[in-house]
Amino acid sequence: MQLQVNVIPKSPEYKVVKFDRGGLDVQVIQANPGGITNDRLVTFLSIVLEYPEGDIKVISGQEGADKKVYIRGLSEGDLVSRLGIATQRSVSMPWEEEGVGKDKSKKRSVRSKKRKRTKSD
Repeated sequence: MQLQVNVIPKSPEYKVVKFDRGGLDVQVIQANPGGITNDRLVTFLSIVLEYPEGDIKVISGQEGADKKVYIRGLSEGDLVSRLGIATQRSVSMPWEEEGVGKDKSKKRSVRSKKRKRTKSD
């Protein structure tokens, strides 16, 4: 099944904040709704839905906040029951425990800027 997902960046935690038949609003910690957030969104949905990560894929909106996600083999009824339990519950993500998150992505962007300056000098 396909699901419309609106990603709300710069949030204090990962959380499903709204779910209706039209789609899903998800808070994420990262500032940029694209890139690395797509992988983390898939991981988050896998944890929240208790569904295999390999069966969840972002199929459109890779760089923006509005995404379309494909979940293989999950019925709409099953999605509704799984998300009903998950709504308004924050989730501890694996990379938060490893110290990877918002701060590391900022460091990565700073390093990229330094590299660019070095190459142009």
